[in-house]
Amino acid sequence: MNSWGHEGLNASLDNHAWPEPGISRQIEVALRSDIREILPKITAPTSVIGFAQDEMVPIEGSRQLHAGIPGSTLTEIEGQGHMDWIGNPDQMIELIRRILN
Repeated sequence: MNSWGHEGLNASLDNHAWPEPGISRQIEVALRSDIREILPKITAPTSVIGFAQDEMVPIEGSRQLHAGIPGSTLTEIEGQGHMDWIGNPDQMIELIRRILN
């Protein structure tokens, strides 16, 4: 993202049609998928990030994901929705750096 820059990313987003082709299939698969049974089997360090104003993947889904993965951490980002961070990724990049460090 650093080499592409905010301007390049914003220009890319401006050129995308919405809804994107295949989105209905993606939603259909997501609605049919239930992974709760396998979450306790995850042993890798896991950090769940949820966006408080996300209407596509409500924050409750992130909370449930976190609750189902032993030892996971949960960070809730207030004031942002599903893809809001793309327009200004600095906060997300810093958060991911902190998690990885």
